Amino acid sequence: MKKIGIFFMGILLFFNAITSTALAKEMMVNPFYAISSASEYDKVKDDLNGNTNQMYFQWGRVAMDAEGKMVFTKEFNKPISQQDVNIKYGFPGEDKLKDYKERYPKGKAFLSIFFQTITYEDGKNSGIELLKKSEEEWKAYITNPMIAMMNQYKFDGIVLDFEGFRNAYDSQIYSEKEKNDLKTKYNHFLKVVKESLGEKPLIVCIHPTNVAGYYDGYDYGFINENVDYIILMAYDYQYVTKYDASEKLSGKIKRVDIPQTQPYDKVKESVEKLIKEYKINPNKLIVGLNLTGMKWIKLKKDIDGKTYEYYELGRPYLDGIERLSVKEEYLQDLKISRKVLEGYNILEKDRIEFEKEGAKIEKVEYYYESPTSIYNKYYDIVNHYNLAGVSIWRLGTGSENIWKSLRDIGK
Repeated sequence: MKKIGIFFMGILLFFNAITSTALAKEMMVNPFYAISSASEYDKVKDDLNGNTNQMYFQWGRVAMDAEGKMVFTKEFNKPISQQDVNIKYGFPGEDKLKDYKERYPKGKAFLSIFFQTITYEDGKNSGIELLKKSEEEWKAYITNPMIAMMNQYKFDGIVLDFEGFRNAYDSQIYSEKEKNDLKTKYNHFLKVVKESLGEKPLIVCIHPTNVAGYYDGYDYGFINENVDYIILMAYDYQYVTKYDASEKLSGKIKRVDIPQTQPYDKVKESVEKLIKEYKINPNKLIVGLNLTGMKWIKLKKDIDGKTYEYYELGRPYLDGIERLSVKEEYLQDLKISRKVLEGYNILEKDRIEFEKEGAKIEKVEYYYESPTSIYNKYYDIVNHYNLAGVSIWRLGTGSENIWKSLRDIGK
């Protein structure tokens, strides 16, 4: 009887394994190639296997030129005006693009374009300046040059990483028409881009809606209906409480409330809100993750006979965190990784830096993604909601270890 029980238990485990495998979804794992990506690409290019369905080469931007026009440019590390501050998003040469295409003929290479809504010194707003233009101006200065670059280098489509739009702005230098209803104007802009692409796909980046004061200038329903994929930038959830203006350490971080940039519950909530509240097609949705770690330095400082505690934040890359010879801890059911440095483990360069300011380091906590946390967080979310996959910001901030794990998760 005991042998029969063991036999049936074995059959159950066998069929459970088959069922789990059958239900598991092959997901896209799509890296961004952007700032300082070349050296890491060379290290991990053999780990970006055929499951890397798309690579996003962020090699262009929209910015204000010296004449005050909003234009597309691919100039690399060279500003086209005083207002052009994102010069790192330019064209560094096509060697890596050629290598990627030859190495992965089934992969898709996208030209990614960056735009950021900012307020210039003269009070003008880049978002309003872009969206108040006519369709003819968009075509002449933005979409036509953008499409020309896409065709010249044989990209397979376009990614618009346009960040920071609000639906309305409180400004005295713009008319009511110019500074309101930017959501509708952005819809018009997206329609022009999509029509210019013909049969080639358009991917649009959006912000999550489950943060206080989220960017409300995106019409999620329209975007869902008119683009091919949507990248949800589900990170930057870290949250702190600062000393107020009346306190000695005014502006310094008093308490760290959310230490991780992409905690599981927030990422999952952001995905669920888009699907349930905004009716986003989950098969179009790619959830974005950021490989850059969080480094929280807890300090103590004596001021006028009273001891104050405060924090400083650093954003280290993963390879540096992995080299720290302290135990790796797992939190939230293996969905976040942490390392803690105390006492003699604290890096000497950090100790010296803050001693100059009269402060003493109590401890340093690193929160970051590891192969374990990525699998338990993103594989779960992608499969639960039947999403298209994940995008990774970015090559240049990870490690050989993490890219191998991302390769395996996509299988």
